[in-house]
Amino acid sequence: MRFVAILGRMDEKLETAADLAQLRDNIDRIDQTLADLLEQRMKYALEIGRVKLRDGLPVYHPEREHAVMARIREMFRSSRFPSGSAEKIFTEIMGACRDAQRALRVAYLGPPATYSHMALERRFGSSALALPQETIADVFTAVVSGNADCGIVPVENSNEGSVAYTLDLLAEGRVQVIGEVFQPVHHCLLSTQSSIERVRRVLAHPQALAQCRRWISRTLPQATIIETSSNGKAAEIAASEDGTAAIAAKIAAGIYRLSVLAEGIEDNPDNITRFFVIGTTPTRPTGRDRTSLVIAVKDRPGILHDLLQVFARRGINMSRIESRPSRLKAWEYVFFVDLDGHFQVSPLAEALAEMDAHVRSIRVLGSYPRADAAP
Repeated sequence: MRFVAILGRMDEKLETAADLAQLRDNIDRIDQTLADLLEQRMKYALEIGRVKLRDGLPVYHPEREHAVMARIREMFRSSRFPSGSAEKIFTEIMGACRDAQRALRVAYLGPPATYSHMALERRFGSSALALPQETIADVFTAVVSGNADCGIVPVENSNEGSVAYTLDLLAEGRVQVIGEVFQPVHHCLLSTQSSIERVRRVLAHPQALAQCRRWISRTLPQATIIETSSNGKAAEIAASEDGTAAIAAKIAAGIYRLSVLAEGIEDNPDNITRFFVIGTTPTRPTGRDRTSLVIAVKDRPGILHDLLQVFARRGINMSRIESRPSRLKAWEYVFFVDLDGHFQVSPLAEALAEMDAHVRSIRVLGSYPRADAAP
């Protein structure tokens, strides 16, 4: 009886192996179909590239890519395949097709492994030609000079608020905001040291230090805190200095050969940074847009109320408003405003026309496809 039972189990294993082989053959055939379809997609992308070159059109077309991703989300809405994974795959597919036309040059606050770098890859995929810059101002300069097709800059954090330097540079009007990206931020303490007890200095960008201030105070109260131009730069320095640790993304550990001494050290785990994609060519309406403005108001009682009423009467949603010194005159301020809609399309177009009577000036920083907040 035992011998018969063993033979029975062997037959079951053989049947299981045959089933697996058949299922895997099916997957292999699907993979070949996918490869053939990707080849066809690339062929059409190259034809589009030739048309763009002939007509002097830019490689990056944010409105078109927004429409493609919206369609992908809809296609996978009720699919067994996770829609988030589908978006990542199609981001890479579009990036590869775009790169075959001409590599998209994107400037960002470097060096590699900064959150700006991560946001760049989230938006453009790994095929984009990433151009690290020393400062946020250098990102703007690279775009204005034509050395980069576009740039990516941090504009606000869910915990620490706006990046004032970016807002001031945007107000100069040298570039257009052509997109936005929401990048989750989870900080790690990285070092060549083997334990936290051996850390004497902590380096990071000021925003990262602010986002981790309670953890640093509790865990490393005696450490010297040093600000750097970026978290990637902090990791780069920590890799060459004993007793030094950097606050940076976990991917920086692999790039700079550092040990992860602690993970998730941000004081608030719901930590997201919003980035702007900047370029020199305004985007056309997509039907799901956001507009960023800088408004210089007249100095009179009730002016802010009047300004807000212009939008409220038309049911225009305002997602952000904040004041900044105008840098033209002491105690004179401008307002940075984010609104739903495209500046060329009513009701927002009508609202902006009406506002001329209430303000000194309005500068449209850009209208761009509205992004979904990162998970």
